Amino acid sequence: MFTYVVTIHIQKDAEARWVAWMKEEHIPEVLKTGLFYDCRMCRSEAAQQPGCTTYRMFYALKSRAAFDTYEKDFAPALRQHASEAGFSGLFTAERDLLETLHTFT
Repeated sequence: MFTYVVTIHIQKDAEARWVAWMKEEHIPEVLKTGLFYDCRMCRSEAAQQPGCTTYRMFYALKSRAAFDTYEKDFAPALRQHASEAGFSGLFTAERDLLETLHTFT
């Protein structure tokens, strides 16, 4: 199993509007690609940058090939939507792909 992790540091004055946009538009658009099982949106309680709030989205992928398809066919346009929604310059993003090696219970 693979998890695509997107970390966003959003400026506090844009945070409420950004969170609403993520919940109502962006995450549903990403899931609509059919390449992900689900998404968990989390707010960091520890890692913060001055003047920003940090969020991490954990997207569960159906396969590594699904990630490659997402990056090639969907990600550029979906990332552009953030600028078009008025968030350009108000956040920084970090992205990572994690492979689950083992789950402990």
